[in-house]
Order: sequence, then structure tokens, then C-alpha cells
Amino acid sequence: MKTIISILTVVLVSIQLFAQQTITGTVTDGSSSLPVVNVVVQGTTIGVTTDFDGKYSIEVPEGSTVLEFSFVGFETQEITIVPGKTTYDIEMVEVATILNATVVSASRRKEKVLDAPASVSIINAEKIETNTAITVVDHVQYTPGVDRIQRAWCHQT
Repeated sequence: MKTIISILTVVLVSIQLFAQQTITGTVTDGSSSLPVVNVVVQGTTIGVTTDFDGKYSIEVPEGSTVLEFSFVGFETQEITIVPGKTTYDIEMVEVATILNATVVSASRRKEKVLDAPASVSIINAEKIETNTAITVVDHVQYTPGVDRIQRAWCHQT
């Protein structure tokens, strides 16, 4: 009895493995490869990310029809999987994204800029473009009312 169950299990697993299709390709922005692009089989939790050269390889279950490609700053691309076709090279299209302002406070609760009990300084895109800062901490250092103390050679607060 155990032998029959073992054989049936092996047969069912092998049928399931053969029902998958491997799809490969490269994702670019038109001029260069894009690393860390999300590639997901639509309607499932199956997904991969592109490597440093923008290449991906994903196992797609039988019956799946759409792959989604997404990356911050680019439009989400959807492609229809054509039976028998195993290579899809994708060109992502840039999209402008306007982000909301973020309030950083020392308070223990969320608060809006207008509700803050102290003065509020805003670091907008213009200040970021004109400031020669390397990290976010460097941008904050030049904001009025903020003091930055270097405590060790590798940590900044």
C-alpha cells in the first residue's frame, strides 16, 4: 500500500513539474538594463526580480496568461503569455511620480504640519537639487533647527 501511494505521489509531482513553463528575458529602460525589476505571474504569489544585467527567469504554471513587470519610477507593464513563446524582452517606460510631503518629528504620535507644536521646516525638491548632500542625513543637517552630532567614526545621528 505504501509503495502504491509513493508511486502515485511521484507521478503527480512529475506531472505538476512538467506543467510549468520557464520564461526568460531582459528588462531595459530603452538604453540600459534595469536591475531589481519585479516580475510576477498575475493573480499568483509567484515572482522573481531581475538580476544586475536586467535578466530574469521565472517558472510559470500552466494556465497562467499574464506577466506583470513593475519598478519604482516606471509604468507597470503587462504582457500576455503566448503558448510556446519562452522569451520576452521588456522595455519599461518612465513615469513622473509626485510624492507627498513627509513630516519628521520627535513626537510620539502622528501629526500634520499645521498641527505641529514647534516650527516646521520643509525640504522640497528645489532644495535637494541645489544642496550638495550625499545622504538624507546630510540634507537634514542644513535644515534650520536641526543639530547633527557625530558620535563615532562610522555612525551619525
